[in-house]
Amino acid sequence: VVSTQSTGSSGINAEYGKQWYQRRVRGVESESVLFCSDSTNQNTDPNVSARAVKRKIKRTPNSTSDEQTVKKKKKTGNAVRLNKFVLVVDQVVEEMSSGKRSDTLNAKEEAKQLFQWLIHPVKHDQFFKELWEKKPLLIKRHNRKYNEEWFSSKDFSDILKKNPIQFGTHLDLTSYRDGKRQTHNRPGRAFPDMVWKHYNEGGSIRMLNPQTYSEPVWRLLSTLQDFFRSTMGANVYLTPPGTQGFAPHYDDIEAFMIQLEGKKHWRLYAPRTDEETLPVHSSENFNQNELGKLILDTVLEAGDMLYFPRGTVHQGNCLPDTHSLHITVSTYQTNTWGDVIEKLLPKALAIARSEDMEYREGLPMGYLDYTGVSKSDLDSPARSAFLNKVEKLMTRLVKYASVDSAADELAARLLHDALPPNTNRSSVLTLPSSSEEHSPSEAARQISECCEGVTDLTPSVTANSKVRMITPYVARLLAHEECVSLQHSASNSRLFHEIDPQEIDYPSDYGPALEMLTNTYPTFMEVKALPLPTATGVQLVQELIDMNILQHKPGSSTKSKSIMSAIKSRVNRPAPKIKSNRYGGSNDELSVKVRNGSVSRKSKSVKARPVSEVFEKSNTGESPFMFRRNTLER
Repeated sequence: VVSTQSTGSSGINAEYGKQWYQRRVRGVESESVLFCSDSTNQNTDPNVSARAVKRKIKRTPNSTSDEQTVKKKKKTGNAVRLNKFVLVVDQVVEEMSSGKRSDTLNAKEEAKQLFQWLIHPVKHDQFFKELWEKKPLLIKRHNRKYNEEWFSSKDFSDILKKNPIQFGTHLDLTSYRDGKRQTHNRPGRAFPDMVWKHYNEGGSIRMLNPQTYSEPVWRLLSTLQDFFRSTMGANVYLTPPGTQGFAPHYDDIEAFMIQLEGKKHWRLYAPRTDEETLPVHSSENFNQNELGKLILDTVLEAGDMLYFPRGTVHQGNCLPDTHSLHITVSTYQTNTWGDVIEKLLPKALAIARSEDMEYREGLPMGYLDYTGVSKSDLDSPARSAFLNKVEKLMTRLVKYASVDSAADELAARLLHDALPPNTNRSSVLTLPSSSEEHSPSEAARQISECCEGVTDLTPSVTANSKVRMITPYVARLLAHEECVSLQHSASNSRLFHEIDPQEIDYPSDYGPALEMLTNTYPTFMEVKALPLPTATGVQLVQELIDMNILQHKPGSSTKSKSIMSAIKSRVNRPAPKIKSNRYGGSNDELSVKVRNGSVSRKSKSVKARPVSEVFEKSNTGESPFMFRRNTLER
């Protein structure tokens, strides 16, 4: 099945040029091939396939005939699809450059645009309908500069020189020779001389979590994180010419391989069994004689991108004439229906046991006489009755399952796994390095000099200030007995799980206000609209801005103040007293404390409640919101 596809320059500029990406429009002559191959066909290179159809198109901006050709070709290409195929797009793609995130832009749209940039020229809807979790996608762009802004060999070298890179945590030395895969890590720090010696001897280098030290990779992953709503990861692979660093294997992640420098020869193989399709765990290393059907044999060059679903066996080797540098972006690990059910069943069973006496009744005496693997073929009335009873109880268990509770648990896990939001903000104030010797008085003097004249570093919130979440998913509101909490990723480290889960506890009266703040993105809202006393609302918003969870709308009403006055106000701020509690919280005076690096406003006494209970809105009419309790274990 073959179709040709081209994209008019004016259309691309209109769709992608508004916020993140600006396209340099110029007329180019390109070959545009959309190639589909049955997985049983060993030869999947569109450049040599007898079935491939190529057509040269002179692309010029605002070309009417070009747009008509596009529509005609799309119709032809979508007429027939095979169940199993590899999609290859071979097209000259002009350069796109990414921009920086702005306070006035919608982070959801930014994330969607970045993903569209990643798979361009394939459309977003087509990708998820036809390819996601189903088929590999190869995009050959013939533009070496398309991916260059994310990472380079120089970045690799600079990170090794300037940072305490540790074997196993930040970097692996690997090799694959004569069918044997080896890791050559040593204890302690990976010094540059040691790493480059391994490379010169024909070994591969894998940098783990490059976002820890690379700002562009951090920006790439944290933005895509808002698109996929799943944990994002990345590894960078540097391979010398004529070598291979890893054995054939499959992974438990959706993989996007972005070729940065050089070339790499890749071979993809179809899953051998249904059990290896969308697997839960990555595979062991395979021998060459254990591989399934070859579905793609291609060479990635700088600017190209290769996507394949989890479970796709793959292996890559460098060509003799050049090195290879690529970054693999991964997502959707342990983010399946099975993970939701895994959270649902234990809690549903706990509720059923508590509320339904039938789940607490004793098993029939002698049930072991007709159950068990050795008796699975036994046909008896007692066994049939036993199996029917189990089926009945399992079916009834559904009504005790709290899907929202399970979703909150998965969200809490995601917030712990997540990267902190990257907003490309730089600090105005640079304090003295901790490695330099300074007396207390000298340090105080330098801080005073830095702060002198600074009036916009920490804007003070007023009732008329307009705010919203800094990104749509930076925090999630959770409910507990006598308090609510805001779990967030704003204070996370770029190194995976370096910091414990970050959670801020508030009195239950804060629930409706926090619900408004977390649910109204991307709309900016005025602080005075929060269902809290004005002074309390201002204080709450100011603290969340200080923690990088909320952001001001540029130009909204604020009172600027110096950093020193901001620090003093935090130190001297008294704890609020709550007289009434709409959400079942304590009326005690609150204590303010720091937990996991965040302010904690927590009632002195917290007791567990049955998971079936919910918080209903107050009869006072003060809040239009209903806030349901989740069952996240504390």
